[in-house]
Amino acid sequence: MAYKISDKNQPRDKIFKKKENSLDYYILNNEDDISTVRDKKSGDEGRKYEFLKKNLKASSVIPRETEKYYETPDNLGYLNTRFGTIAVGNKKYQKDSPVVFSLVPEKAKPTQGISDREVNSPNYYFGTDNKKIRKEKFKASEVSFKYDPERSEFQKLGDDKDGIVDDEKELLYTEKKENEMIESLKKRQNDDITRTSGVGKKIEKIRDIKKEKEEDNEDFLKKLDNFVSKLKKDKIKKRVDSDDAVMRRKRILELSIEAELQSLSLIELRKRLEELLKKEELPYDVLRKYKSMNLGKLDKQEMITIIKELLMLNPEN
Repeated sequence: MAYKISDKNQPRDKIFKKKENSLDYYILNNEDDISTVRDKKSGDEGRKYEFLKKNLKASSVIPRETEKYYETPDNLGYLNTRFGTIAVGNKKYQKDSPVVFSLVPEKAKPTQGISDREVNSPNYYFGTDNKKIRKEKFKASEVSFKYDPERSEFQKLGDDKDGIVDDEKELLYTEKKENEMIESLKKRQNDDITRTSGVGKKIEKIRDIKKEKEEDNEDFLKKLDNFVSKLKKDKIKKRVDSDDAVMRRKRILELSIEAELQSLSLIELRKRLEELLKKEELPYDVLRKYKSMNLGKLDKQEMITIIKELLMLNPEN
């Protein structure tokens, strides 16, 4: 099973208690008061039709429960989409780790410290200085997906129990039920010619639902694909912990110093080293160590190594 739950002895189904884990099911059985979904008079197809036509957020109908997903523990940040807020996670220190995307339930956003104002600001996600958000662990909702870098494809994170083989092009919605209904209605239409008009309207409505699903699936996959593409090309500003930032600055400084020193002659390097050893702010044990050395016997690379060490102790020099 893809999900990791806190109580290993308790099956995931016992926690969520859903007959079916699919977005179609949540549209028809969501717990919140969305009139287009709760309107029993319109029937299942009518409610799906209204939901899709009005472009209601998928995140507004999914269960509010979320769980830590330990295979990709680090929360990179959030994407703002018309389907709702999407949390992004992976292993920060493992370049080829899977990238996981999860629709954040609207009801769960306040408890995760996510506000619409912040989600609309790219500085809030990747590269934020907010320590609380930066250290947050990735959490997966019932509607979550994983990009597998080895196979270069997207897949659903967990079994959605809809009995349908998952396809990358149908991440949000499947069309199996609609296809079956159209075939059934066509058969009824052929069997009873007097009902042609009414059945024909039902077929057209179901075809409209299929079209809306296809467009949403295509748009959703495109957003995830674009993000992964940018991530691969290092065009995404990732969060960095304070230690990471310090190490990065130190490395940049070292490279800069190395390039500068390599351009100097041996005489210039010896003069620079002698000047540094006169600095009183250097640690006493360091000064004693190098002042006792015969600088005249050092070759160029040895001298550069010592100068770099002294400069890194006091970058202002």
